[in-house]
Amino acid sequence: MNKKILLVSWTVYPQTSGSSVIVSNLAKGLGKDRVVVAGERPESSPKRPWAAESDVPLIYLDPFILPMQRGRRFSKWLGLARVTARLREIIHEHGITHVLAIFPDEFYCYAALKAARLEGVGFSIWLHNSYLENREGLMLRLARVLQPRFFDSAKTVFTMSDGLSDELSRRYPDQAFTTLVHGFEIDQNPQVDVAINGPRTSFVYSGNLNHSCEDASIRQLRVILEREDTEIHIFSGSSEPFERRGIKGDRVHFHGFRPLADFVAGLKDYDIMLLPHGIDGLRSDFEYRTIFPTRTIPLLFSGKPIFAHSPENSFLTQFLRRYDCAALVTEKSEAALATTLNQLMTDAALRERLVKSAVPAANQFSLPVVTKKVWEHCGT
Repeated sequence: MNKKILLVSWTVYPQTSGSSVIVSNLAKGLGKDRVVVAGERPESSPKRPWAAESDVPLIYLDPFILPMQRGRRFSKWLGLARVTARLREIIHEHGITHVLAIFPDEFYCYAALKAARLEGVGFSIWLHNSYLENREGLMLRLARVLQPRFFDSAKTVFTMSDGLSDELSRRYPDQAFTTLVHGFEIDQNPQVDVAINGPRTSFVYSGNLNHSCEDASIRQLRVILEREDTEIHIFSGSSEPFERRGIKGDRVHFHGFRPLADFVAGLKDYDIMLLPHGIDGLRSDFEYRTIFPTRTIPLLFSGKPIFAHSPENSFLTQFLRRYDCAALVTEKSEAALATTLNQLMTDAALRERLVKSAVPAANQFSLPVVTKKVWEHCGT
């Protein structure tokens, strides 16, 4: 019997979230004979069809029975039976032998679990964030019910980093966790160019401004803009959150979202990559310690130096220090940021060392390595 995996994710192409990018990468790595992707239907049609990106089947799910714009996080639970039934159909139609649910959304993970159980196929879950530790109120009560079911039912509980695996292992010593990093198509020998040739040093910020990075992002961006010899290029779905926090002006350029391949190819045109990670915010301390931003990986193989602002006790900080692959500031100090910024802008040898150190750090995220691990656990 041929083996085939169904990837179930809340966000899928053409959404611009980290999970959507990772699911797309993994699907391309596995190929159409080994995987099918299912996820929530986007609110608008993509400008570029999925078929132009990949020949892997992509099936949209629609849980919304009521046409509500507010409260969608809760109202979609009314469509649980419908989504579960559709996933069962997909399992039948495509000969699925294993379902891999992608968290950070418990609704789709639970629908995937129910469908897998009812069809008698394997189930695994891939935690891109912590679950129960990052919920409160009604959703915390739900998490206390669902997380044990996910753990008990899963053949493999994957996490996206060693940091998250270690933290969860301490909390749940009887549960096994397997690290499965995010996979990317990586240039094993990126061109190194650390020269700053223009009148202004150009910085790249990528990703959305949210609670996982907002405080560090704004602090870092403000320090950069205090200098007249800098300019910032922001690749994000919306400029409004930045402008509302004062990140605007003739030295701030918004480029919107770009497909991953186009974004990576364009990084050679800029000087320094920014990597802010939340120090304070509305997420739990556990979450800030264990998040490993997806944006980190393309920056590692960009061939450009990284300027990072990350809390002292986070796994991201430990990772960057281990490989010595970023100019790093861990304290909430604009003075410290300004000092490190000046060092990075004026010291070419420092920039070259950081870029060369980033190559071995990046190679562990190579898509073939990640794809092989998924298949060993879910395809055999």
